[in-house]
Amino acid sequence: MHDAVRKVDQAYTASRDAIMKANDCDSIYTAAKNYAYLKYRVVRLQYYLEIMRSHIDEVSEMNERCGAQIVGFEYELVDMMDKFFASADADYHSGNCRTKDRCYYHQHGIV
Repeated sequence: MHDAVRKVDQAYTASRDAIMKANDCDSIYTAAKNYAYLKYRVVRLQYYLEIMRSHIDEVSEMNERCGAQIVGFEYELVDMMDKFFASADADYHSGNCRTKDRCYYHQHGIV
């Protein structure tokens, strides 16, 4: 993108200078050529911008969709954890937890 902007800037400068210096057939032809190249570079830059807008729209849509799902997942996870810990007593954890370093009950000495 930076390269495209640089090329538009260079084409603009070349076109402006050629148009301002045009005073005969050859210089008018050069100015027209530079102007045509400037139009081409501007169209290319607009194309790149449209592609970026499209990608940004896709990312924004995904972000909104996933953001809403994450909130729902968090609610479901907390609800599931509350139900599990309410139903499981300390004896369950002493006999069934294989990963004692990650078990809340083992970490806090409740077992």
